[in-house]
Amino acid sequence: MTGSFLHDIGKLKELSGGMTRGYTTEGKLLGHVSMGLLMVEARLQFLKGFPADLALLLKHMVLSHHGSLEFGSPVRPSTPEALALHHIENTDAKMNHLYVHLKDSDPEKEWGPYDPFLGASVYQRKFLKTMIEQRKEAEI
Repeated sequence: MTGSFLHDIGKLKELSGGMTRGYTTEGKLLGHVSMGLLMVEARLQFLKGFPADLALLLKHMVLSHHGSLEFGSPVRPSTPEALALHHIENTDAKMNHLYVHLKDSDPEKEWGPYDPFLGASVYQRKFLKTMIEQRKEAEI
């Protein structure tokens, strides 16, 4: 659970706050994965008696949550917890992408356009109707 909560902690320093969200210089140069590792290591120094084996596994989750080198992880997930976190994060990213991809689609069309990120066209009729209904409920 701790790895799930802390895996993106580096984004606190990678991204700038305020009305317009952007990247900090430190964020552009180091990225949130390595910054997260540094933040976790700094905090662990103050937790006397924290088990070294758990600290290692926690740091591994921070470093491996993107899944592979080409997606920004310096190491691949090598524990059940790290692998589960990676798949949860990957599924979340794909579902977010799906919502954005279909947000402006024509609800009268059964199929959305082909999406290279998803590698498929999406059957959208029921999905879009549900999304439209949820928007209307949120406006009330």
